[in-house]
Amino acid sequence: LEQDPGSFEFGLNQVSVFALYRHNLLVTFHEHRNENRGNWVQRVEERVRNNTEEVRGKDLSHLLYAVIDSVTDRYFPLLEFYGDRMEELESALVDDPDPELIKGITRLKRDLLLVRRTVWPMRECTSRLMVLSDDIIRKGTKMYLRDLQDHLVQVVDILETYRDVSMSLLDLYLSATNNKMQEVMKTLTIISTIFIPLTFITGVYGMNFEYMPELSWPFSYLIFWIFVIAIIMSQLYYFHRLGWT
Repeated sequence: LEQDPGSFEFGLNQVSVFALYRHNLLVTFHEHRNENRGNWVQRVEERVRNNTEEVRGKDLSHLLYAVIDSVTDRYFPLLEFYGDRMEELESALVDDPDPELIKGITRLKRDLLLVRRTVWPMRECTSRLMVLSDDIIRKGTKMYLRDLQDHLVQVVDILETYRDVSMSLLDLYLSATNNKMQEVMKTLTIISTIFIPLTFITGVYGMNFEYMPELSWPFSYLIFWIFVIAIIMSQLYYFHRLGWT
């Protein structure tokens, strides 16, 4: 399993392991699509070269553990990447709930589900190796396998947590969208409320009655605008006191 730190992508690299105990031989097959694949092979080579955990002096089962452990270690950088990605999505949703973010959340949920599907068989495989006879898997190796099992359980738990977080991100988007819509509706309501009395006044004085004494006043036009501005200012002050503006 590989991490592409520059984008929201990851790749799967299938690894097949064959242990030939009669010949004391371990054979692995894996896809090698580009130079970034197969980093787990380098980790195994480093263990053998540096004799980490005295792997050279141990049996084939410990080398099998080293292969599975190196593959498992590839999950943690990916989980860290997805954790950072979720924090970025959460910040973006709070600042600006762009509909394009839904695509990122959907991809996140899909990828987390795919990663979980790849981890679960490894967990089952490790559990089966631990119950094999001591002639196949030595007791010393089983201790390492228990530690590896704990790592896989930790990966599964983190994936479950991330899946819940991804669901909450979708809820956060819907909540932020509703809040944004409420702000828009509140603004439109304020504008409509301001123009309701103004529409009434202009409607009254727009009627074609023959006798309307206010129309003959010398400063009727100025009084009209003073009255309109006073209504607008009083309404804005009232809305401000309510915390709407």
